Amino acid sequence: DRNLLLTLPSNQVSKVEIIRDLSARYSGPTIKITLKKGLKNYLGLSVGSTTAFRRRVNESTWANANAKYGKWALNGSLRYTFSNGKSYDYNRTTIINPVDGSLILDDSRDGGFTYRRNNWYWNAGINYFATPQLTLIAQYSGSTSAGRLTHYSLHDLLYLGVDSVVDELQHEPNGNRHNHNATAGLTYKPSDDKTLTLTVSYSRRTSDNMRTITLTPANGDETINMTHAQNRYNLWDGEANYAFPILGSEIEVGTNLSWISNKYSYIYNEAVQPSHRDDFTGAWYGSWKHAYGNWKPEVGLRVVYNDTRLKQGDSTDDKQEKRTSLRPHASLLYTISDNYQLKAQYSVSGGFPSMSQLNPATVYESMFHYSKGNPDLKQYTWHYASLSANLKDFSVMASFNCTLHDIFTAILPYGDDYSIIDFPVNSRYSNTWALYADYSHTFGKVSVNASLSGYLFHTKFDRIDGYLNPSTSSQSMSAYAQARWQFCKNGEFYGSVRYTSPMQVDLTRTGRSLGINLGYTQRFLDNRLRVTVEANDLLNQAITPRWSQNYGHVSQWQRNRYDTRDVTLRVQYVFNTLNNGYSNARINKQSDQRAN
Repeated sequence: DRNLLLTLPSNQVSKVEIIRDLSARYSGPTIKITLKKGLKNYLGLSVGSTTAFRRRVNESTWANANAKYGKWALNGSLRYTFSNGKSYDYNRTTIINPVDGSLILDDSRDGGFTYRRNNWYWNAGINYFATPQLTLIAQYSGSTSAGRLTHYSLHDLLYLGVDSVVDELQHEPNGNRHNHNATAGLTYKPSDDKTLTLTVSYSRRTSDNMRTITLTPANGDETINMTHAQNRYNLWDGEANYAFPILGSEIEVGTNLSWISNKYSYIYNEAVQPSHRDDFTGAWYGSWKHAYGNWKPEVGLRVVYNDTRLKQGDSTDDKQEKRTSLRPHASLLYTISDNYQLKAQYSVSGGFPSMSQLNPATVYESMFHYSKGNPDLKQYTWHYASLSANLKDFSVMASFNCTLHDIFTAILPYGDDYSIIDFPVNSRYSNTWALYADYSHTFGKVSVNASLSGYLFHTKFDRIDGYLNPSTSSQSMSAYAQARWQFCKNGEFYGSVRYTSPMQVDLTRTGRSLGINLGYTQRFLDNRLRVTVEANDLLNQAITPRWSQNYGHVSQWQRNRYDTRDVTLRVQYVFNTLNNGYSNARINKQSDQRAN
């Protein structure tokens, strides 16, 4: 929880570790914060507020409470955010007849959208320390979101040789989303080197969006269409994990089971497109690591099974897809000293298409533009290899990643009226070569951090009705620098610069981006009150201003203009020191991400 970290006092932290060893349970580096033991009974409370001043003000306010009494520890938080934004875009889409090369459609669209959304987030949990070795955990979290959106476009069309102008207005008066999660678990530590973790979780997500679409030709009658999308998700997760030593080796074994049930309904005017999907995923994993002097090898394996079933409308033919994958990993760490390490690693990972990517319903996006899922998508697999070195203040890493059957969105012709459709498909493979370097150091009251990364991309595609190019290649570079100056005992100036060069990933080419931020933080009242003033995106170029896609005979180009410059005021007050002894029970992130 980010708000909890902001209020965690440094005098309660025993140590902070960055765990770089790849784990059978976690797919990447993990930050581990260990608190001091023997905390007494306490009650802590902190509140904060962040206001971003731009043309349209955005607001976030939160409160966090933490308590411990005897064998009980409690935690609760409440956060409210108000989002209010406006953006402008220019979009051009062209379709060329693949037979004779004639122009079928040229749609130049000038417009933008405005939105206002109110969001509430809450969390409550309890720990019971039954014994010094056994901790029981129960928690509940939820969120609700309601808002309205207006999307307006002026189409300048050349369609089958005929010029026309059409005004399009999409209005969503009240889009609602609700999320609820209940999690229970236990942690049993019979000794410092043995840990058993059991977790069960249930989540429910719902969304309801109704939209009115008004088309007004320059010379013609107004047309009004209605869309209504309803989405219902139920997620069940369970995980068991046990870490223990054998003959000086570190062993970790575990299993994770998840089930997702999704009911979706999309109505365009009076045409109803319902679907029902059930998705089961089971994972079984294990790893071994052992230290031989300065050397520490690790090997592991994760076996994943997935069963997805789809029923579309009133059809009696259910589509079922069963997939099994083996995901091994291996690494070798050589420690020269505490500040000097070398590491080589190789891993196989991957995932399955999300629920929205599999959904076969055809969804209206704009005039001559639709989107649709693909129930025939394959699972994607990552093969990742890297060499890295940590040399005190300097670290460098070279890596190679090959993704088989990567999922990307193609824009293809659709229907007899030569509309286009966003349609997810699999590539044959996508290769990425990367080089990353990072430097950080403190010079008295000034600390600096800088990083530089470069990438080479190459993707190979299958042709779909002659509309996809066979392959693409590109390169990109990004740079980041941050500096902090301890101006006085309780005050600090800071600033950052981030630059990303133009790049192409799959078939999408994006322009460059440049973000510059400056800020100052002052602490008052024995560090209980923290006030920060921050100027963000001084050049208004933090978001790339343009992108394009080219699919042979179908191409799309867009220029964006967002209102991202702002002055942010952040105020935080800690009424009482938060001696945080509370532990969260974690849900399965992979199933959580698929339910979208």
